[in-house]
Amino acid sequence: FDTFQLFYYGNGEENRPDGVQDIEEGVAKVVRSTYYTIDGAQIAKPTQRGLYIRKDELSDGTVKTGKILVK
Repeated sequence: FDTFQLFYYGNGEENRPDGVQDIEEGVAKVVRSTYYTIDGAQIAKPTQRGLYIRKDELSDGTVKTGKILVK
């Protein structure tokens, strides 16, 4: 498979799915952060030692989650 090539024949604009609009390049900003304990309870902000889950809602509508360890 070291000589594999992929060719695209066609007009990209004509084959774009409906509802897809121009993608704005740049970095999305965090609109809101929500914190949860491991057992699923929502809290205002982690203050005690332990493992927490943070849910970030971004300005482009996406959601990112991550783990936070407070020592």
